[in-house]
Amino acid sequence: MNTLLLKIQGKPEGVILSQLAIRTMSKAYYTTKNIGHYGLAFEHYSHFTSPIRRYPDLLVHRILENVLSKQKPPYDQGSLEEMCGHCSLQERNAMSAERESVKYKQVEYMSEHIGEEFDGIISGVIARGIFVELIDNKCEGFVPENKLGGFSMNYDEATLTLTDADTGDRFQFGDKIRVRVVSTNLERRIIDFELAPDMDAADSDQEGFDNERPAPRSKPRSKAKPEPSKGKKKKLHSPGANTSRKKK
Repeated sequence: MNTLLLKIQGKPEGVILSQLAIRTMSKAYYTTKNIGHYGLAFEHYSHFTSPIRRYPDLLVHRILENVLSKQKPPYDQGSLEEMCGHCSLQERNAMSAERESVKYKQVEYMSEHIGEEFDGIISGVIARGIFVELIDNKCEGFVPENKLGGFSMNYDEATLTLTDADTGDRFQFGDKIRVRVVSTNLERRIIDFELAPDMDAADSDQEGFDNERPAPRSKPRSKAKPEPSKGKKKKLHSPGANTSRKKK
């Protein structure tokens, strides 16, 4: 994992890949069971911060105070395990609320830039289109497959690619791409993009571009062979944009 993070450090797709790597890790949770700490390689571990930042910190401080003063523990294991479960759930709710609030402000900001063009990185690929994270401001939006230029798009789940069946143009996770802001929906926290008209993004002076890889035009230049991919594949016929979507 550390080797991977070092290799992608400083590259445009590095931030996205780092986020994906973190998502693959098990989510932390509070429990009375001593399972150690994998990341720190500790056989015995207890959550503890000073000063106190969260309610779990307060629970640990109370227990330690009673142990050090040789008093009876303030909680039995059953009630403490119940409180651990509640704290774990609330932290997940807080993380979800944080993500939603960030997305809300992103949509609010991009609402002032309708019609403008930005350079981005393909941050997700699903059968209905591609997600693009803008390089300058990290706002993420969606390009539906009927806005990718082709009548028929082939989705390969194994390689996370969408390929135009007619032209062979391929859209793949991590590719650079130039998009135009089409619309925003603040209530649903959605930003919709479309491919920008063909123009060479290599002339852009945007900081952070990987000079080892020439930036593609708005439609990536890679061509796919006509043979079917070994991965799982679906053939779609432009059903129209469906903005209710879930990124893989």
